[in-house]
Amino acid sequence: MLSEAIFDFSGAGLSLSAMDPAHVGLAKLDLPSSGFEEFECTISLSVGISLNALSKLVKTSPFRSKTAVVELVVAGGELQINLREPIEALSVGSFDLKLMDIGAEALSVAGFMSNTCITMSSAAFENALLDLRTLDASSATISVTNGKAFCSASGNEMFSEVGLRLKTSEVVGEDTGVFSLKLLLCFAKAKVLSDTVTVHLSNDGPLCVEYKLGDHGKLSYYLAPKLDEDKPKKKARIEEDL
Repeated sequence: MLSEAIFDFSGAGLSLSAMDPAHVGLAKLDLPSSGFEEFECTISLSVGISLNALSKLVKTSPFRSKTAVVELVVAGGELQINLREPIEALSVGSFDLKLMDIGAEALSVAGFMSNTCITMSSAAFENALLDLRTLDASSATISVTNGKAFCSASGNEMFSEVGLRLKTSEVVGEDTGVFSLKLLLCFAKAKVLSDTVTVHLSNDGPLCVEYKLGDHGKLSYYLAPKLDEDKPKKKARIEEDL
């Protein structure tokens, strides 16, 4: 889904922002400095990095060390990543990644607002989306009404609606949006990071799917709605026990 990202370094911590090639979905990872055993950043800096190259790098043996200290240095159009063992003061790896020119303005989510905020089991959220995938649908509708939430989709031969059991909810009115089911399923894979997921929704507005990483930050996904698609019509709804 993502091939490149902007890394923002500051004294407050580290953040990553990346957008899919179609400019429909955006991922943002925030890791505060308090979440690291040691964190030191003397300047604020934003750099563009190839995620394909970075994913290959982190699979190498130096990154499997649980004690290595990571040092990042930007110079000569490259990001130098040095790993060393603090006890032995031994260098265990050094890598240079070429920097990319990525427009940071396109990755901003500063103006995002939502009317509805619902929290549920991250596993249940993924299961609901997986159920809809069996319809061979390309889109899923997420709707919140009367304090209850539903995921639905229409295939060539049937319509399906799945109720979501909420842990908490903050709802203003009724909100509904149609989104890419493929990207929602990609987002839902983050269930391994958190037992719960929070969904922020506004009527026909962008969606935010947020996973909190304990006290060590959060991973947020933003998704533009499919405004050119009709919302699936339903004849009845079973709302008991949700």
